Amino acid sequence: MALVTLCPDCGTTYRVRAEQLQAHGGKVCCGQCQSTFNGFSTLITVDESEITHPTQSADSNYNNDLTSSFSSDWGEEDTEGTEDTEGTEDTEGAENTEGTTGVDDLYNPFDQELTQESSRTWALASLFMVILLLGQVTHIFRLELTEIAPGTRPYLEKYCAIISCALPYPQEIDLLSIETSDLQINPKVESEVLTLTATIRNHAAYPLALPQLKFSLTDIHNQLLASRMLTAQDYLQEDAHAAVPIQPKHEINIKAHFDGNNLDSTGYRLLLMY
Repeated sequence: MALVTLCPDCGTTYRVRAEQLQAHGGKVCCGQCQSTFNGFSTLITVDESEITHPTQSADSNYNNDLTSSFSSDWGEEDTEGTEDTEGTEDTEGAENTEGTTGVDDLYNPFDQELTQESSRTWALASLFMVILLLGQVTHIFRLELTEIAPGTRPYLEKYCAIISCALPYPQEIDLLSIETSDLQINPKVESEVLTLTATIRNHAAYPLALPQLKFSLTDIHNQLLASRMLTAQDYLQEDAHAAVPIQPKHEINIKAHFDGNNLDSTGYRLLLMY
């Protein structure tokens, strides 16, 4: 016995197997009208002898389990020994199409669903790979990304807090400048205490790391007498615990004190460094 199902939209019939229907939840895709229907709802059983097989070429790759046509009454057998009449051609070996319903033998009704499932699988896999690639690029170029899109820094900081990665502020000395600076002797103390004040401006469109300052004292001939490197903790002093990067298009004011005894300095130099 053979199982046959019928497309309710166009009437095309297919020979199917029970395991095929069960594997696909009964869904069958018609190769003629492209509609999808429940193969169980139109499932019938016919005798194998009532199904005729079409002639296929030697290089055909189609499933031999599908047949091309079967008798519509399923109860009558083809009449053997049909008498030839004058004026008609010999029909021996020709396919009897009278009273039959065509069964598509050149189309597997489950192929399209398998293709669609495979396409969805590949689409999800491709999407996952794209997301993974974007994640890797973001991780590698996270510092550059904060320069291009400063608004991403809070999210990247949370990301780095989770995976324990570093996200330093950019260090671009060319985008910093000393707007003003001054060196004064503090008259309130007995020893000669020098007080340095300066204003540093950030010209970038994104925050920059606080720089170091190279402070040098010179004599009357502009010869170097002494020098010192100042970090943010030195020139921010009481506000060192609140040290933050220099915000874009903003300025910070710094102050530092030095012992100038026995140096006999007449000038100074101040350079920004990282």
